[in-house]
Amino acid sequence: MEMTLPPLSPPSDDKCNRNDEDSKDQISQLPDELIVSILSFMTLKEAVRTSVLSHRWKQLWPFFTGSLDFDDPDTFWAIADRKKKIKGERRKFVKRSLTSLTLIYVHVTGELLEHFLSNCPLLERLHVAYSEDLVTPKICSSSLRLKHLNIIRCWELKRIEIFAPNLESFGLVARAMEMHVNYAPRLLDVHVYVGAYDYLNYALCPLSSYLSQLQSLTLDFYIALISPHSQNMEFPKFQTLPKLKYLKWRVSTSDGMSLISFISMIEAAPFLQKFSLEVTVLHSLSLECVDSFRYLF
Repeated sequence: MEMTLPPLSPPSDDKCNRNDEDSKDQISQLPDELIVSILSFMTLKEAVRTSVLSHRWKQLWPFFTGSLDFDDPDTFWAIADRKKKIKGERRKFVKRSLTSLTLIYVHVTGELLEHFLSNCPLLERLHVAYSEDLVTPKICSSSLRLKHLNIIRCWELKRIEIFAPNLESFGLVARAMEMHVNYAPRLLDVHVYVGAYDYLNYALCPLSSYLSQLQSLTLDFYIALISPHSQNMEFPKFQTLPKLKYLKWRVSTSDGMSLISFISMIEAAPFLQKFSLEVTVLHSLSLECVDSFRYLF
């Protein structure tokens, strides 16, 4: 017995339309502002690749608000050597879209930093570490949008000058040097490497005008019996810190040293909510070794 199957009916117009709608590029239907927001979650390389999707995407990627991170001097200087070949769209990206810049092991000078700051009006975060050429940088401009500044282990640093009306956090790990904080009315968070505790006042004096507004303060210092003042140690007296909520000490000390005299800083912060203490005990180290040890962190 033969079985005859009914003929297949052609797909309805409704189904065809539905399939057509499903196959459409839904992302490209989004507003420009939302697509730029999506691009911000990508790396710069990934954002540039989207330019091949369509003419519209090609026009949108230069508005990508992301970050540039350099952790190798060869890469950075290879880009610098080709700067004459950089086309207009890339220049536009740097000038109008760069919000974060990280330079690690890059031979960056103070002049080059000033160039970035003057040509990147949207830059909000700047992190420089292990630069041997950074000596006397000036982070100064009344129009700076910079909110977060970190200068870490740039051992040739001799002097730093800051005039940053929007600066909220500042981190500094360096040897003894001149520091001039001329204007930072929004500064809330400070992390400084002090070195020997008896240099504490020297390190914080440039920040004295802003200590009363700080909400977070981290101090990194060492105390050792081999320090010339350690036998008669007295912690410097502090002005009242009425807004300080978080205080952290990272201390390297000789075995048996007491930190009881340091309570004066805690007492100067009547509304302190959290106090954190990290102690590293050093054994039989010279003062030079202690100094080198702290620079590792």
